[in-house]
Order: sequence, then structure tokens, then C-alpha cells
Amino acid sequence: MSLGTSPDHIVETKVEWEGAWTQQPRLECLRARTCVAPERSEAVFKWLYGSIAYPTHDFTGVAPLEIGDYYVRVSFDGEEWIGVIAQEAFNIFANLEADPTGLEPIVAYGLDQTLDGDPLTEAVVDLGGGSRDKVDFLPTFNVRHSKGGTLLGNRSGSKIDGAYTFGGTDVWSVKDILEALLAHYHYPSDPPFVLGGLASDLDQIYPVVDLYGLTIRQAVEKLIDRRRGYSWRIIAGSGGIGNNTLSIVSQFKTTVNVGEAAPYEAAFAPNPTQASIDARTSEWIESCVVRREYASECDEVRVEGARIKSVFSVAGGNNTLAAGWHADHETAYLAGASGAADYAGLALSEQAYRNGLVRADDRFDRVFRFFRVELASEYKAGPGTTLYRMNPPTDYRGELLAGSAEMLAIDHPLLPTTVLEEGIDYTDSELPQTLPTGGQSRFRKPFVLVKDDQDRYHYADQLSDVGIPNARVEMADREMGVLVEFRPAHLLARNHWTGAEPDEWEPVFDYEDVIATICMETDERLVVVETAAVSQAEWWRRILITIPDAELWFVARDTVVGVDEDGALEVTPQEFELRNDADRLRVIAKLAAQWYGTPHRAIDLVENRVRNIAEPGSLILNVLGGDALTLECNSLVTLQQWDFENGKTVLQSGWYAVDWRRVAPANRPGLPSLKHLALQTERADSGLDAWRQWEAD
Repeated sequence: MSLGTSPDHIVETKVEWEGAWTQQPRLECLRARTCVAPERSEAVFKWLYGSIAYPTHDFTGVAPLEIGDYYVRVSFDGEEWIGVIAQEAFNIFANLEADPTGLEPIVAYGLDQTLDGDPLTEAVVDLGGGSRDKVDFLPTFNVRHSKGGTLLGNRSGSKIDGAYTFGGTDVWSVKDILEALLAHYHYPSDPPFVLGGLASDLDQIYPVVDLYGLTIRQAVEKLIDRRRGYSWRIIAGSGGIGNNTLSIVSQFKTTVNVGEAAPYEAAFAPNPTQASIDARTSEWIESCVVRREYASECDEVRVEGARIKSVFSVAGGNNTLAAGWHADHETAYLAGASGAADYAGLALSEQAYRNGLVRADDRFDRVFRFFRVELASEYKAGPGTTLYRMNPPTDYRGELLAGSAEMLAIDHPLLPTTVLEEGIDYTDSELPQTLPTGGQSRFRKPFVLVKDDQDRYHYADQLSDVGIPNARVEMADREMGVLVEFRPAHLLARNHWTGAEPDEWEPVFDYEDVIATICMETDERLVVVETAAVSQAEWWRRILITIPDAELWFVARDTVVGVDEDGALEVTPQEFELRNDADRLRVIAKLAAQWYGTPHRAIDLVENRVRNIAEPGSLILNVLGGDALTLECNSLVTLQQWDFENGKTVLQSGWYAVDWRRVAPANRPGLPSLKHLALQTERADSGLDAWRQWEAD
């Protein structure tokens, strides 16, 4: 077999990154491609072995090549592709030929392959004094408080060897984590990497992320999510030595501004490499296909948060808290064991004992214990005669409106916790926005108050009376009800015990005096709507973005929040909006509307020559075609492939569907809520009149 070397590219290899390149004139590159993540850069080579005749040489025996894990460089037209040999294969002939001949395919991957070898299982910690060590455990970065939604930083306060470590209370940004991975978790003997490109953008995103068991490459993919509008690529060190760059790229055309002023502001930079493709005059272009997907365009962006959580009080005295047991069961409970044949002949103490046994039967589990929440038709509640709304409606901006919204009569189980925090005085009309520095409060559980014969209120589960057992208070899990479980149940039957058979216990409290402060989800969601207005369809297209952790917390007026030292009720003086993430939703809606209001087209370009058309990560703004046609593309170059065998270059661009939940920095540290994240642009109310009318109809 005879073979001539390829004149259009040079292939070189080496064993060590800082070593010298050795040319491999007999190793031919068929094709090479470079990409942005999550795709992998790759090159395919061929090596002929056996009896081979090269130019100016006689036939000679060539052995199969074994260069696994070698670095390889392909140089052409002033460009270079650098990677690591990952695969090689050759055929072991079954016959007895002394010098078998064959083709050995060899595959190399980009240098990100060197980041994919060792799982993350240890943590680098700060020992103080500028020294560090490792522990055999990798914590979750920025462990989040389970209920409060507050970031709990576990990052050191200063850098060691160019990167932060675990061992402090500061908050990790994505940029901090990436720098630490490259500096502390990458083997020193492997090719060195530094962070580059738009890495500064990642310094304003604060994740809660568990990277245990992932390789560095897998961790990078998790941290730099294309659904946030970003991707990354590896740029090899110049000449294949020195530092390589993990370069962050963006698919934003213009700056995306979020926030108002320090420390809440954030600006996501546009792609710095923006270009156009002129397909009108080049004789090298074989084809240039431009695709636009109309199905991904829309007229309106609707961003929905969670259902509104409402805290309010209900009371037996105004029938917002009603007896949840059957009257026949109450009659039977009062009668006790009196129906037994020998009952009349028993002593009074024996009758009381027998009645107690009967009343403990599970058929009486609801009697004097279970109470249903009965809201008025206007969905109002309160502890007294004047009731106040507990189910407020919102407008398309996520702001509270007057009156009450409609609500289904089913599917409203009460929540096991309220949104009232311990340590805050809700009787003050000027609520503090945060606890003292470093405070991590708990949310209060729903509670029930009972009133004694001196008109003093007590927590049913904290009576502090050795003569009266505390009640167990629990929210029903399948209906809108409250369980107040005294043992015996008729401790709540004062004024309702007339005609009852004797018992070892006498009633102490009246269930009609019971007051409960509870929390439930209403049927209203926190919703923000923006118009995109790019779709050309005559039918309406709406994009729905759900943000499950975006909340609106409402507390009704006259909600009982405690009892003072005299046993009097402490109530809220007005209704409160404890948390409203509408500003965050407006950010996401505005950004998404801008995105979906801009045409996006993907490009497939083929040229009949080998050259660098555009680096992956570049943003192609438009394509110029015949008859003065200009097509707006706004798409990221995701792949460029050189076909040395056929003398062609293929370029592909595309645009990823951005998850706008991930773009707005949803977890800025130090914020009591996310209301400070507001896009400071003029409200785009145009086009919403039709939506308002549609909603009204």
C-alpha cells in the first residue's frame, strides 16, 4: 500500500503538556471539530500499518500506533486544534500473515477530557494562616436554610493560592466555585486551566449546589447552564503550552440589566464577538441554510409563582371555626355507658370509670376535637364580629387588588407551618424586614387558643397547668380542619355538658371560645404578564414560565399573633404583605419577552475550503443573501468542523431555549425576600389591554 502525506495540515504529539511537540508525518487527520459545551470537541485520525510505501521510500513494515493519552495538535492555515488521544483500534488478523496491513482509526477529544477523570469527593478547607488541607467530605456549596430560603455561606473569607476554600460563612458565587475547582481540585501534573471570557458575570449568581461525585467537567456543565444563556469552551494555551482557558460565552445580544443599586444590581454582559455572514459573493460557499422555528415564538409571556399563602384567624364564636362532628355522636358521647344493663346499679365512681372507657372509643375521635374552617361567602375571617379578607386577588403585575378573589370549596388543606417568623412583633404596623444579623428564625406553627373562666386566653398545647393536660394541635391533611385533641376530649365541652353522664374529668374550656391562627394556600397565584409580540400567527401563543419558589405571603388584618401577660389577644393592626416576589417575576417576564420578541434563526453553512469561519461561541447577528435579503439570526456558533479529507468547513449555529428562572439572580445573599430584584425599564403595558379584557371575560 502506498501513501502520500497530507500537505494541508500538520499533526504533532507529545506525552507531557510542557514538553516539546513531535511531528507525526504519517498520522493523517481526517476531520476535526471544535464546539461549545455541552458538545465535545473531537478529531479523527487514520494510521496505516503493515507493508506501507511512502513517497521516496520502498515498502516497509509499519506497526500499529499506540499513543493513548498523548496530546495531539493539528496545525493548518494559521489555526490549530489541540486535544488528547482517547481511542485507537486495530485489527488483529486471525491468519498467519507475517506483515498484516490495515487502517487504525484514532479518535481524540478536546482538552476538557483532562477535566473528566477524577470524581469530586474531598473538600479543600482553610486552616488559617494561609494554609489549606483536605477533608474526606465535599459539602453542598451554600447550604440553604430549609424553610427560610436564606443562603448559608460556607466559603472562606480570603483566597489561598488564587481561590477560595471551605471554612467560612461567606457565600460562594459560580465564579468562586469554578476558580476553586480549577485551582484546588485539578491535579497539578495535568494541563493547567484558568477562567476567562465572561467569567465576571458568574460572580453575581449564587447557587446552592451539590457537586459530590461529579468530575470537574461535569461540575462545570452543572454550574454553567445554557438554559441561563451561557455556555463555555476550552481555548488551548498558545502553541499548546502554558495555561488553557475555560472561556465563558454568552448568547445575549445586548446587556441584560437586573436590579437597581448596590448590592442588588446585576448586569449580564452581551456576547463580545458578534459578526455577520455574507453569503452573496463567495464562490467557496456550497450551501447556507437558515432555519427559523416559529413554534418557539409567542405573543405573550406569563410567569407564574406559587399559590398565595394566607395567614388568618378563625374562631368558634363567629362560626368561622365550626364543630366538625355529628350531633348524634355528641349525644352518644354525653350518654357514655348509660345504656348498659348494669349501669344504674353502679356506684358513681364506677359509672364515671365506665363512661371514660366508652368515650375513649375511636368512633368519638372527632367529638369536641375536630373543627372545620368555614369562611364567609366573601372569604373573610377573624377572631371577632368584624371579619377581614383572607383571599386577596392580584393583577397582571402581581400586585394586590381590593376585594376578595373567588375560591374553590375543596382542596384547601391547611399548611403545617405559617409564614410568621419567630421573634418578630406583628402587632407593630412597621414590621422589621429582617432579624438581627446572623439570625435564622423558624416559622411558627399554626396554634390554637382556649379561654378559661376568667376570660384569659392560653395556648392549648402550652397550658402550664399541672392539673390539666395539654392538647395536641394538628392541621388536617385531607380537609380544611383543625384537630384540638384534649384527653379526655370533653375538656373543651364547658357550657355543653348539660345532661352528661358523670366522668372522672370535668370540662374546663368552651369550644365556642376556641381561636385558631392558621395558614393555607388560596386559589390565586402570583402572576406577571408581558407582551412579546413577535409571532405572526393569527392564533394566540402564550409561553408559561413557572417559578415554584416565587411567593406572596399575606396576613389578614386582626390575625391573632399571640397572648400578652394578662391573657389578652395580640392581633395585627392591619393586613400585611410579608413577601411578594412579583418584582422578581417582572424581571423574568421582561427578559423573556425581550428574548421571545427577537427573531432567532439557526445556520448550517458549508464551504468548499478549510478555514476558520467563526470561532464557536461567536454570535451571528444576521446573514446577507441575494436580492438584498438580510435575515436576522441572533444565534450562537455551536460547532465548526474541518474536513481535511474533502476540503470542506462546516459551521453550525443555534440558540438554546433560555430558562428565564435561571437568568435573574434569584438568590442574592442577604435579602429577606427577592423584591429588590427589579428590571429598571419602563413598563411595557402596550398590548395588555386585550389580555385584561380576556381575563375579565
